[in-house]
Amino acid sequence: MKQIIILINLFLFVAILSCNTTPNDKKPTIETLFDTLLCKGFDFPVGNKNAAGVYKDKNTGKRHNGWYKAVKFCEKYSYGIHPAEDWNGNGGGNTDLGQKVRSIGKGIVVHAQNEGGNWGNTVVVEHIYYENGAVKKLRSLYAHLDTIIVKKGDFVKKRMQLGTMGNNSGMFWAHLHLELRKESIFDKSTTFWPSGSGKQDTKWIKKNYEHPTNFIKAHRNIKNPVSEKLLVIAIKHEYKLYVCKYGDTIKSIPIALGQQPLGHKQKEGDNRTPEGEYYINQKALGPFSGSMANFFGTAWMRISYPNIYDAKIGLDKGLITTKQYNAIEAAIKSKGMPPKNTAIGGGIGFHGWTGKWDIKKENNLTWGCVSINNDDLLKFYDLVQINTKLIIAP
Repeated sequence: MKQIIILINLFLFVAILSCNTTPNDKKPTIETLFDTLLCKGFDFPVGNKNAAGVYKDKNTGKRHNGWYKAVKFCEKYSYGIHPAEDWNGNGGGNTDLGQKVRSIGKGIVVHAQNEGGNWGNTVVVEHIYYENGAVKKLRSLYAHLDTIIVKKGDFVKKRMQLGTMGNNSGMFWAHLHLELRKESIFDKSTTFWPSGSGKQDTKWIKKNYEHPTNFIKAHRNIKNPVSEKLLVIAIKHEYKLYVCKYGDTIKSIPIALGQQPLGHKQKEGDNRTPEGEYYINQKALGPFSGSMANFFGTAWMRISYPNIYDAKIGLDKGLITTKQYNAIEAAIKSKGMPPKNTAIGGGIGFHGWTGKWDIKKENNLTWGCVSINNDDLLKFYDLVQINTKLIIAP
């Protein structure tokens, strides 16, 4: 039965790709977070999975050890700014001609043909993967291939062979040109070249392309939501919270959000509810004291906002200092409690309310927290534990 479900999901994924090649703003659901086609990790496309190992020159039979990047990501060279990495065997020249080129992760082949010009045989694979509470798309592009052994529409697994390394009919020394394109440029042609389109800007390239080596190293192993024994998912546009076990929903609960329900929380006082992956790091039962005690209801569960992604955004915008970023990073890595008194805010969690709000309405009540009616709050409190993972999706 599981194989049938996977096959149905694959057919649906291929159908979606065939009619949608531009960025899609479809709101997340439980189904998208539990998609069986989500990548479980990424590997390098040449040599072994770590871009190492011995290879044999197919012309001379001589063995060579290892691989290197002849042109690095965002390096300035004769063709402009390089939005990719060029991988070569350590033997140099055409010693790597005909070596296997493999897919960095599982996905669907969306392009496989000879593009002529400087590109030659080119394959593009589209991947979907989970990161920080969101399902993202990425396209890996493999150019200058000597041969192509896949076709458009094929499903490929991680490390499955796509073709062999080439030199574009003698135009270059044999190498693999590897690009990782973000969804923001899915509408660009396969042969799109930033420097040839007026994009002589490394900032623009870093915004629209992933650094191949850094991306792969940061996503070697991905723990997808479906593998969690206990997981809480709050879907903001549904005003609903789900408690799940290994991909099955065991309870759903109506929720209320911050007074500004759209968008991710980025600073103290914006009254927005965060979006991302967190964990519960504090639990307490009422009664509570203080001026806000009535709004806590019968229980309180603090979450680990800000996480490292939130802190990086805050650091890049100049809202927090490097010292504050380091403190947040250290707390998250140790499953501790991140600082709550910085300019990006904190002290976010689940609590009740003063009185009962109408579950039939879209309730935007809090200062950034998630409110649960007191009738449901204690049941939820008993279901979750310290360090229970939480996803808050738009």
